Amino acid sequence: MTIFTEIVIAVACCLYIWDQFEKEIKQIMSGSNLLEYHPIDVKKVVDNAKDLISPYLSGEAILTIGTAITEVIDHVDGVISIGPFGCMPSRIADAILSEKLSTHKYKVSVNKLVKEVLKNYPNLPFLNIETDGNAFPQVIDIKLEAFALQVNRINQLITQMKETDADVKEAAH
Repeated sequence: MTIFTEIVIAVACCLYIWDQFEKEIKQIMSGSNLLEYHPIDVKKVVDNAKDLISPYLSGEAILTIGTAITEVIDHVDGVISIGPFGCMPSRIADAILSEKLSTHKYKVSVNKLVKEVLKNYPNLPFLNIETDGNAFPQVIDIKLEAFALQVNRINQLITQMKETDADVKEAAH
């Protein structure tokens, strides 16, 4: 057995263990109704972002971008990206998502609910926060409050649409 084979086996084992921890934690959290349990399809996440950022660029920016695009409206009503102060991948994700989240979500989604939400709210709720570990200044509090209002409006619209439109309700599942 070569060293390369041993490394591949070790990585595969680590990924399996990580996957098991993720499933267990998400199942526990879903009991609190703070999280809806569903496995993350990393290939789909990367596919949803590859038109905006190269998959060959190292770092987590593509995962941040792809996850925001994949999850918004389908599983969450808004996205907050929190990163360390001065983190380049976080800033890249912020720059791309601030400009392209809504238009790219429309482009990659086949869900009727997403299309209807974007007709009413063409700018999906997105907030990027950089932190150095200190308490947030008042401006962040104000941005969080505005974000929460946007998310609440989107949530009310989605709830209303699911109650009144059978096609949308079916597409949401």
